Amino acid sequence: MPLAVSNSSPLIHLSLIGRINLLRRFSEVFIPPAVWQEVVEQGGDRPGVTEIRDARESGWLHVVEPSNRDLVRLLEQELHPTGTVNSSLPGKSPICREEKRRALSLPSRSGPTCSSLTRPRPAA
Repeated sequence: MPLAVSNSSPLIHLSLIGRINLLRRFSEVFIPPAVWQEVVEQGGDRPGVTEIRDARESGWLHVVEPSNRDLVRLLEQELHPTGTVNSSLPGKSPICREEKRRALSLPSRSGPTCSSLTRPRPAA
């Protein structure tokens, strides 16, 4: 099964509709500390707090500090100036999973593939 790197949007939205377990189709899901902080630590009683905490405790979701800081800074400057790399910004193409893996220093399983858990919605 493939690995996944997620931002906060899929975690929150899947929790909101009671479908967070869809992410279990991946062997493991990785999130940066900024996502953990946004969803869990600052989440209060919003959707996702309990589900994401439980996912981490059960071992299929991991909080990983990116090790390739240069790549993270580049992605942040290009895609999300507030500090959390996001692959679903309008008008931007999704970040390649391979680039996210390199930023987190995760092993590649299937070569570079542009895909994301979330995609920009088409303009109406």
